[in-house]
Amino acid sequence: MSAGHYRDLFSVKGKVVFCAGGVGAIGGEMAKALAAYGARVAIADISQEASSAAAAQLAEESGCEAMGVAIDVLDAASVAQGAAAVERKLGPIDVLINTVGTRVEQAAEDVTLDAWDKVVGVNLRGAFILSQSDSLGGQVPQ
Repeated sequence: MSAGHYRDLFSVKGKVVFCAGGVGAIGGEMAKALAAYGARVAIADISQEASSAAAAQLAEESGCEAMGVAIDVLDAASVAQGAAAVERKLGPIDVLINTVGTRVEQAAEDVTLDAWDKVVGVNLRGAFILSQSDSLGGQVPQ
């Protein structure tokens, strides 16, 4: 196969990318890279204000079509609602980028059980909900 075949196969030009955790450092860089290759980018994060600001900056800097959407990755209905909002504005979602994550910045012996549960919830359950969401191509039961 020719290089052109693979370039077309993996092209994101005109594709709708749902970038969960897109306000963070890794997600923000992923969103920039995908926008540079012609993707239409939805930046999804816990804060609507931060997501919208990041999307506006991305659109201004790259010229891509972008939007921000608030989602709570611990809530499957919230993820589905966010995906539906993206589909209404940008069209069907073609690609999911999951960079959602959190951590506790303190010594292990000082971490509370509630803080630990939040880290495990966001980093594991959140990844599962995003990956299995009907709205994002998966099939998690609601």
